[in-house]
Amino acid sequence: MHQDEFIDHVIGLYYKDKSVTLDRLGASGDRPEEYLRINEFLESEKTRLSMFLKNNFDISQINTGSSLQILRFIRESRLNYISNFIKFASVIDWARPGLAVDVWDENSQLFPHIKEQIFEIAHKHLKDNGFIHADKWLKKGRIVGSLTSYRYSDITDLDAHFIVDLDEVNKYEFDGEKKIEEIDDMFKLISKDLRYQNYEILGTKHQLEIYFETGLRKGSVLDGEYDFFAGKWAIEPRTITYDFSFDTFYPELYKEVEDIMAKLDIEINHTYHEIVHVEDLMIVLADWLRRDPSKAKFFQDELDKRMKEIEFEIRGYVTKVKKIHETREVEIARKDEMGSSAVAFKYLQRFNYIYLYKKMKEYLEKGITPENLKEVGDILKSH
Repeated sequence: MHQDEFIDHVIGLYYKDKSVTLDRLGASGDRPEEYLRINEFLESEKTRLSMFLKNNFDISQINTGSSLQILRFIRESRLNYISNFIKFASVIDWARPGLAVDVWDENSQLFPHIKEQIFEIAHKHLKDNGFIHADKWLKKGRIVGSLTSYRYSDITDLDAHFIVDLDEVNKYEFDGEKKIEEIDDMFKLISKDLRYQNYEILGTKHQLEIYFETGLRKGSVLDGEYDFFAGKWAIEPRTITYDFSFDTFYPELYKEVEDIMAKLDIEINHTYHEIVHVEDLMIVLADWLRRDPSKAKFFQDELDKRMKEIEFEIRGYVTKVKKIHETREVEIARKDEMGSSAVAFKYLQRFNYIYLYKKMKEYLEKGITPENLKEVGDILKSH
C-alpha cells in the first residue's frame, strides 16, 4: 500500500466514530454552523496525525495489518500525538513563518554580533572565576531552545550552551591535579550565576541565557540545534502546523498556570500596597523625629515591624518562583516539556514574573532598607 493511502487508512480508523457522527450531522441538515466547525477541526486534526505518523513510523516497513498496532500506540501512549508533536517547538507561542529575523540572517545563520556577545559574556564570567586559558579548551557550543524553532515570541530567551570537556579544562587550568567533580561544581556555579543575569541581546528584546554543559550535566534538545562554532545546523528547525493554540488543546493545564499567576498577582499587589503604607509611615516618623523625638519610638518600632513583613512577603514570592524553576529543570532533564512547572515557567517568563523574581532576589541579597524601599515598590508597581 502506498504511504499516503496507508496514512489515510489509519486516520480513517482513528476518527471513525467522529466521522460517522459528522456525516449524520451533515446529512440531517441541522446545525450547519456546528457541522462546519467540527468538520474544520477534524480536518486540522487529521493533518496533525498525518505528520505524527510520518515522523514516528517508517511507512515502507509497515503493512496494512499493522494499522491496529499503530492505533494502539496512538491511544495508549501517555504522550499523545499532539503532545509529541508540539515538543518540536515552544508550547505557548503562536507559530511564525520562519526563524526570528532579529537573531538569524536570511541564510538561517546566527548574526555575527550575537555570536561575539555570547563569547564576550562567557569569557568574562570564566575569567572572573579563575579560568584564564579558556581559549585553549572552549571549542564547542550550540544554540538550543525555542529560537531554533518556528514558535517563539519577540522576548523569547536565546539559549547558548557551551560544551565543556572537563579533562581538557583540568589539563590547561589545573595541570591535571583537580578532581573532575570539583571542576564540574565550578561550572555549575557559573551557570547558576549566569542564569540570574539580565543580558539582553543587542538590538532585540531577547534575553541571553548562557549555560555550560559538561559530561556530568548535559542539556536536552527539544527543538533545533545550531552549532555556533561551526556555523551550521546540527538539527534543522522542524516544520510545524500554524494553527496550534496551547490554551485550546490544554485548557486544564492552562487554567492551572493562570491560577498560579493570579495568586502571585495578589501577593505582588499586597506587597506593593504595604510598601506605600510604609512610605507614608516614614514621612510621619521623620515629622515626629523633627518635632517631638520623645514620642517617635512607637513609629520607629512600627516601621521596623512592617519592613520585616515586607521582606518576608518578598522572600515568599522568590521561594515560590524558585521552586517552579527548580521543578522545571527536573522536568526538562527528563524531556517532559509538557510538565506543569515547565509550562508555568514559560508563562512566568513571558509575563515578566521571572524578571521580577531576579530583581527581588537581588534586593534580598543586598538587603531591603528604607533607603531602597521606593525602588522595590516601583519595580512591583511596574509589573
